[in-house]
Amino acid sequence: MKLYVVEGGFGRNIFFTPLISELAKDEKILIMSSYPDVFENNPRVYRSLARNTPYAWDDFIMKSDTEVIFSDPYFNGDFIRGKTHVIEAWCDELNLDYDKDKMKPQLFLGNNYFKDAKKFKEENGNFIIVQFTCGQSVYNMNTPNPQPFVYEGFQRKISKENAQWIIDFIHDAYPALTIVNMAFPNEDMNLKHTIMLQAPTIFYAALLKESEGFIGINSCLTHMAAAMDKKGVVLWGGTSSKSWGYEKDINLNGKCSQDTLFCSRPYLRDLGDFNSSGAKWMCPNPTCMDLDAEEVFNGVDSLLDLSLKKYLADPNNKKEMALKAEKTCEGNCKH
Repeated sequence: MKLYVVEGGFGRNIFFTPLISELAKDEKILIMSSYPDVFENNPRVYRSLARNTPYAWDDFIMKSDTEVIFSDPYFNGDFIRGKTHVIEAWCDELNLDYDKDKMKPQLFLGNNYFKDAKKFKEENGNFIIVQFTCGQSVYNMNTPNPQPFVYEGFQRKISKENAQWIIDFIHDAYPALTIVNMAFPNEDMNLKHTIMLQAPTIFYAALLKESEGFIGINSCLTHMAAAMDKKGVVLWGGTSSKSWGYEKDINLNGKCSQDTLFCSRPYLRDLGDFNSSGAKWMCPNPTCMDLDAEEVFNGVDSLLDLSLKKYLADPNNKKEMALKAEKTCEGNCKH
């Protein structure tokens, strides 16, 4: 049996899922990662192991003839030069034929997630999901009282100020539309006119299925949406939609104000600047993610059906939904 070690964040783990059907063509495979829920219930995965699974080393490596395989698409030469998509780069690293039309991200969620997502829509009405921040490790999120998190790296997050402008545009036009803010309490992204949920990251994939669409960045929400085949508006800056994104989405690409400086597009590894002190390189004028709020709103507006727009534009419909949810919950709902 073969065991594939997948490193990186939630998004990179999702990028691996299109390869599984080819890698497991002859027999099921093992996968070890920091995000085992990405691979759970996949019919071609024998076992999805967390990297800190106590028995994994003894049972699946030392006491067996398991072949351990690791590859990293971010070190693929064509990917670094911006010539290939990350999924194609991973195929290249593992000597697989890349089929752009067939190789799409996949998630196999349990039915309970979909039931909870349907219940959420019944209680909150039509909704979209937004994600404006990124980069927090699962280990940091799962520690008691995690420290305030500030993303450091090449630009792919939105400032809180710009995020609020975008939300205000949407709320003013469609006050009956619920806006789910995918952010964690320690990320300083509390936004007016949004709600934040206490839920596992993978649950947002089921929510996407019930949603009207999403606004994302180069992070997990965008890549889960690809697995759910949900169209959205994706904002790009220090990374490229051609290398990381999906053609189904409305991809808005920001302008780099530092064309003469090293920005490492589309490569997201935080490398040291070896021409100086070796400190991590940071853009001195990171404005590429300052996209126009009205342009983002126009993208969201195009996702909504005309009949639905009329309903969402009436604030009274939001009040009616709130009363309905209150009767349904009977004080026991938790968000």
